Amino acid sequence: MVSWFAAYAAFAVGIHFLSGPAHRLPGYLPFELACLLPWNIVLFVKAARRGAAVAIAVLVTTCFVMVVTYPAHIITTLNLHWAYFQDQDVLIGPMLAGVPIEEFLFYPMTINLAVLIYLVMCGFMKERRLADFPLSRGSLRAVLLGGAAVFALLGIWLIASGNPGSVAPAARSWDTFGLPHYSEGPRTRGWTILCMFSAASNLVLLWLAELFTPMTLRAVVPTAALYLPVCLLVDLIGTSRGWWVFNAQTSSGLWIGPLPVEELPMYLTGVMLSISVFETTRRLLGERGLP
Repeated sequence: MVSWFAAYAAFAVGIHFLSGPAHRLPGYLPFELACLLPWNIVLFVKAARRGAAVAIAVLVTTCFVMVVTYPAHIITTLNLHWAYFQDQDVLIGPMLAGVPIEEFLFYPMTINLAVLIYLVMCGFMKERRLADFPLSRGSLRAVLLGGAAVFALLGIWLIASGNPGSVAPAARSWDTFGLPHYSEGPRTRGWTILCMFSAASNLVLLWLAELFTPMTLRAVVPTAALYLPVCLLVDLIGTSRGWWVFNAQTSSGLWIGPLPVEELPMYLTGVMLSISVFETTRRLLGERGLP
């Protein structure tokens, strides 16, 4: 992780000086190649060393993420949840249904980072023979289902309290810090609602996976704790550079710079989805214990 943060910092500083409105260079794809691809390669190497079941589980997780995110991303882009600015960095060009090719590489490689961190944590536990946290499976299931209910109720409340009559023309702006913002279309809060239901459904998915195979919280919790700041940093550089800019009409209106706050629970999706699919696949292949 230290190497990842170093690579991220070097890229963030470098792209700031290399690409700007006067001389726009591709930034999104080089970021993926510099800050995502090497660690995905490490993931597959580590998985191969842990045995066939772990390697297959990683491949299944990657393919599952691709299948889920591709149509979802096309739909959310067509529904104006965000736009792609090229004022600072240009895109390389190819698009599918209005979505740049960079986006189709982004989600599988980003979510795979959670599996990589999880494998490292599991290896750390095995080396030191650490026991899991003293939390009963019943308590864990109650927390997962309770969290899912909270997010689902928030989503339902947002739908019930919506104001679709408020329509904004397409408009771009930059705040006092030079960060891009964007608004267009009816006031639906669609992205916020999607974040709520995504968090709820993935908590349910993690609950179902836990029914099938006990989750090792001492590995899952540090994975989430490390993965969330990684997602935040990636999101901040992406939105600040204009690789994707969230639509204020489909967001909550509460911002962390150019980033809507509902993105924070959305990050949990990467942890819950990837670990659920990874562990379920590994156990279906007959493997027990820590990977």
